[in-house]
Order: sequence, then C-alpha cells, then structure tokens
Amino acid sequence: MVAVVAIFMKNIFSFICSIVLGAQLICWSSEGATFDEMSDEIRVRVFKFTQQNPAELVKLSGINRAARIAVREAIAQAIQARATFDFSEVTFTNEQFIKLFTGNGIFSKITVLNFSKTQFDHSLLSQLPQTLIKLNLSETHFITQDAKEISHLKNLIALDLSDSEIGAEGSVYLSQLKNLRYLNLNSCEMDERSAQLIAENLTNLTSLNLESNELNDMGAEYISQLPNLTSLNLGENGIGEPGAQKIAQNLTKLTKLNLDNNHLGPHGADRITQLRNLISLSLHENNIGDEGAASIAQLTSLKYLQLSINRIGEAGAAQIARLTRLQSLNLGGNQIGDEGAQKISQMKNLNYLLLDMNHIGIKGASSIAKNLKNLTYLDLNGNQLRNAGTFHIAQKLTQLIELHLRSNEIGPYGALRIAQNLINLKYLHLAENRIRDSGVVKISENLTHLNYLNLERNRIRGKSARSIAQHLLRLHVLILTRNPIGRTEKNFLTEKLPNTQIEF
Repeated sequence: MVAVVAIFMKNIFSFICSIVLGAQLICWSSEGATFDEMSDEIRVRVFKFTQQNPAELVKLSGINRAARIAVREAIAQAIQARATFDFSEVTFTNEQFIKLFTGNGIFSKITVLNFSKTQFDHSLLSQLPQTLIKLNLSETHFITQDAKEISHLKNLIALDLSDSEIGAEGSVYLSQLKNLRYLNLNSCEMDERSAQLIAENLTNLTSLNLESNELNDMGAEYISQLPNLTSLNLGENGIGEPGAQKIAQNLTKLTKLNLDNNHLGPHGADRITQLRNLISLSLHENNIGDEGAASIAQLTSLKYLQLSINRIGEAGAAQIARLTRLQSLNLGGNQIGDEGAQKISQMKNLNYLLLDMNHIGIKGASSIAKNLKNLTYLDLNGNQLRNAGTFHIAQKLTQLIELHLRSNEIGPYGALRIAQNLINLKYLHLAENRIRDSGVVKISENLTHLNYLNLERNRIRGKSARSIAQHLLRLHVLILTRNPIGRTEKNFLTEKLPNTQIEF
C-alpha cells in the first residue's frame, strides 16, 4: 500500500485505474466522435470503468486509510483537470449510484461524465451533481420526463442525449439549460416546436446535432436564428431549398455543416455556397447532380467533402477537382467513371478518398495510383479494377493504411501484389472477389500487422484458415462468411485466434 501512495505522490493519473480500480486510462483525439467533440481540449484524459468498478468504489472505505485518502485526492485531481469518467455500458444499483454521486460520494463533484448505454434508475438523475459541465446520456432509454430530472444542471456546457425519446415536451426542460454550447439530439423525436424552443433559449450553442428528426424547412429556419453556431448537423430532416437558403443566409459563422439525406437538389446546393467559411460539408444523397457539384466547387476553403449518391458524373467530378485544399473526399455511389477518376487524381492533398461504385476500371485506378501519393485511406469497392488495376494501386500507393476493394474481380495475382507491396496496411477489405487459397496465403504471410480482414465469398478453404491462424495474430476482426471452410478449420481458427472477432 505504501507503493500505491508513492505512485500518487508522483502525480500519475493512471494510479486510480490501473492500481486501485483496474479501469483503463486512455487518451483519444477529440476530432470525429460525438461526445469527444464536446471537449474544449485537443486530447482528453479518459478513465474507462468496467462493470465491477462501481462495487469496488463503494467498498473503498474498507482499505487502508492512507490509500483511501490517496484515491480520493487522485480522483479529485482528475476531476479538477476535467478528465472524463467513462461508465458507458455499466449497470448501477440505486445504492451504488447514491453512494458514488451524491452527498460526500467520491464523484459528488464530478465535472465530465459519460453514461452512454449505462443502466440505472432514471429517477436518480435529479441527484446528479450540479458541478457537471459535460454529460453523455446517449442510448440510455432517456424519455420525455427524464428531461425534467436534469434541468437542475445549469452549469452544463455539453450534453449528448442522442437516440432518446424526448420530443417537443422534453425540449421545454432542455431549453432551461442556458449555458449549453454543445448539444446532440440525434434521433430524439424533435419537430418544429422543438427547434423553436432551442432557437429561442439556447443562444450560446456553437455545436448542434439534430440529425434524424422531423424539423423540415420551418425547423431549419428556427435553427438558423442561433447566432453562434459553428457546427450544425441537420441530416435526414426533410429539408429542401427553402431551409438551405435560411441556413446559408443566417449562419455565416458555420465551419461544419451536415445536411445528409435531405432534398436540396442543385438549387439547394447553390444556396449553400454563401457559407464561405465552411471547412467541412456533407450532402450525402441530396440529388444535386453535376450542376450542384459545380456550385459546391465555389467553396474553396473546404477540406472535408461528402457528396456520395448524388448523380454526379464526369463533369461534376471535374468541378470538384478545383477544390485543391480538400484532404478528404467521398464521391461514392456516383457515375464519375475513369475520366472522372482522372480529374479527381489531380487533387494532390487528398489523404482520404472514397470512390466506391463509380464504374472505375484499370485506367482510373492507374491515374489514382500515379498521382495521389498522400492517400492513406482508399475505397474503390464495387468497381472493375481486376488484377491489372489492383497492380497499379499496390505498386504505387505503398503508404496506404486502409484499403477497400470489395467486388472488383480480383484474383490470386492481384492479392499477391497487395501482399508484396502494401506492407503498411492495417485494414483490408477484399470481399466478393476470387483470390482463393493461394492469394490468402500470401496476404497472411506478408501482411502480419493487419487488424481487420474481410474475405467474404472468395472461394477459400482450409488452407487459408490455417495460414491466417498461423500468421495474422494481430487481427481484431476476421470475416470469412460464404466460403467453403469446414468445421475443423473453423474450430482451429477460433482456438488459435481467441481475441479475434470471427464471422463464418
């Protein structure tokens, strides 16, 4: 126990978790993930707790007094530093919840709490400490009356209630949280009235996610009255050109906008071009066509662009290619063909590119491989690369970390080239090809650092299974569905790769 106190005195945060609680201290980037976006910092200390930790914490009084004080002070220090205490997917008894989060409980002054998918009695929400500034209650079966139970948390600046049943009535209580700057209400049964309440009361919001609700154009107009928004997600809300126009007219501070799965069309896309500060734009499945793509090409500050399934052809691809600052581009599910791929291949700053299902063949693959030397992520699923196109990719894009080539008529020769050249790959998707056992053996022998491998429907048998089991010991996920692999080989794989998620 003296050693424990000594560790604390050295100010090591991981002491709490690795020595006393057995939880895991992790650090992750704040970019991308919903709850992480709520952070004010680039990197966040996160203490991840498991199911047994709440019981251990409640029993804290049973250990040595010096160690008990050390644990409490270490946790207090972590709370002061605004570390995230992650109890996602943990189940609390009422006794545990009350002892830990109320009165003099060890977390009674907690500031950042992740309760995503956590199970507990929601009537206890009213007892959460008012010191909370960031709270994640996503996927907790949160309902309308629960919103009232958290209305006392006036210091909240970040709140995630995604995948809940809040509705307009619950919005009345949420609108009392005036200090909110980050709010995620994805899939929460919100409508125009909800949008109005948010717009009239939560004027400090800078980031708002209302994806998959029922706002329509009127709701979009209400939201466009929020003066400080820099990030907005209104995907799948039945928004058309009128809603897009209001957003573009009023939300001039926006740097990130998501309007996926709406009804913008080419004219709605043209309205968006007023938002000259945009860095990230996502308009998946909005039927904008080449005309809309030409409008989007005016947004020269863009670095991240998602335009999948938008009827964009070669002409539209040529327009998008003018966006030379782009680092990430998704044009999946369009019809740009080889000529369009050649245009896109002139975008030298790209490191993330999705062109799946675009009628791209050997010629287009050759252009991409020749010019886009900075790519680390490439998705060409559902095209016609065959072995020759795969050869170009494998020979030139040796820096790739993630590669998707599902359904490209690739045989053993193409698999061999991938195995010989793409030694940096961590993620490889080769489903629905014809690489057979000989191709799998080469991949297994050469790409031993793979974490993900999808070989669905590739006519592979027992020889492949044995080679994978022998060489690919770092796999997290292995997909072998729709292959004639026998029961013996399946059992062998399962035994040799106990930490791998395998699908047969």
